[in-house]
Amino acid sequence: MSLTDPLGAAENVPTDDFVDMPTLEDNDNDFTDLPALVDESDDEDELCDDELEHLTHEERVQLALTAIRTSVMSQRKACLYYRVTRGTVQNRAKGIPTRTEGHAHERKVSEAKESILKEWVKVLGARGMPLSLQTIADYATELAGEDVGVNWAKGFKERHPDLKVKWTTGLEECRARSLT
Repeated sequence: MSLTDPLGAAENVPTDDFVDMPTLEDNDNDFTDLPALVDESDDEDELCDDELEHLTHEERVQLALTAIRTSVMSQRKACLYYRVTRGTVQNRAKGIPTRTEGHAHERKVSEAKESILKEWVKVLGARGMPLSLQTIADYATELAGEDVGVNWAKGFKERHPDLKVKWTTGLEECRARSLT
C-alpha cells in the first residue's frame, strides 16, 4: 500500500486465481439457492430442541437458571429457549419453592412412604396379583396411619405415570386345564 492510495486499489486488481468463482452472470439472476434473509431468532419453535420436549417443567426451569447464572443467556432468552415463564424462573432464583415442595408438609403420605407403596405395587404386579385402587388406598392408609381419602389412589396413579393400569383377563380354558 502506498501513502497516496490508502485503500491499495492498485493491489486489488483481480487475478486469474478466482476464475471458477460464480458471478451473477453465471447464475442468470436465479436467486432460489440463496438463503433467506429473514430473522427467525424470535420464533419459539425454532429455538426449542426436540430433547427439551422430554424434560419436565422443573428440569427446564433449572436449566434456564443455570444458563442465566453462568451468563450463557439473558433471562429473557433462556426463558424463551427453555419454554418457561419469567415469573417462575425469577421465583426459583429468589428461593421460592415449587407448589409441590411448598405443600409437602400437608401430604398424608410422605414421599418415602409413597416410594414404598410404589415398590409394593410393582412387586404384586410382577406376581400377577390384580390390584384395585381401593386396595392401594387401603395399604396407603396403613402406611400413613390415617385415612387417605376417597380420591387419593387416583392422585397416586397420576403422580406415578410409570405405573401402568391394565385390565385383568380371565384364565383361558386351555391354560386352566394344563394347570390341573
